[in-house]
Amino acid sequence: MSGEPIKVTVPAREAPEHPQAPQPKKAASEKVPSAPRKRVVDAAFLALVDQKIVHCSEAAAAARAKGTVEVPTSVVEELLQLEKHARNAEDVATTSKIALCLLSLFWDAKDWRGLNDNIQLLAKRRGQLKTVIQNVVQKASVFVEQMTEPALRSECMRLIETLRAITEGKIYVELERARLTKLISSMHEESGDIKVASKLLQEIQVPYYLLIRF
Repeated sequence: MSGEPIKVTVPAREAPEHPQAPQPKKAASEKVPSAPRKRVVDAAFLALVDQKIVHCSEAAAAARAKGTVEVPTSVVEELLQLEKHARNAEDVATTSKIALCLLSLFWDAKDWRGLNDNIQLLAKRRGQLKTVIQNVVQKASVFVEQMTEPALRSECMRLIETLRAITEGKIYVELERARLTKLISSMHEESGDIKVASKLLQEIQVPYYLLIRF
């Protein structure tokens, strides 16, 4: 044997075909964000709502006794502030209670413009609850049924159109919208405007028409 040292060749380690990208390390202070907590309406606020409703109703009645047609602005603002608090807390029952009280005040005062304006306002309030909108529409629909005097015909039609506007595209009040559409179609037909009456009926989807035809 020769005295030359034996050379051993070590094969190089092959790199993987798809090397994994290094994962970024999470900072020690990084926390998983928690779900937003739902605000809770406490008993004190519920008691306050009852007190304010009584107070606002008395104030509106006092204004009517003096011959004022409009609901006092201070009353409206006070109720809307309560409604905002209840709506932000997602309290359906309390929000509906306040909203329906507001509508009743306008109805009692025969403030038709205020009634229409505030129906639209309540329906468009940010984050308004679906059930509240449904309750508002149903309450106002009762008003429509009670506006049977010929002198109130134009105001009745205007109220129906307001309700049709706020229910457009909302599946949860589609049945109420269909009833209102059929009613105003009949009113146009009675006035001899058959073309408008027919066009309105075409807006009603067949399943809902079958429910309201009688």
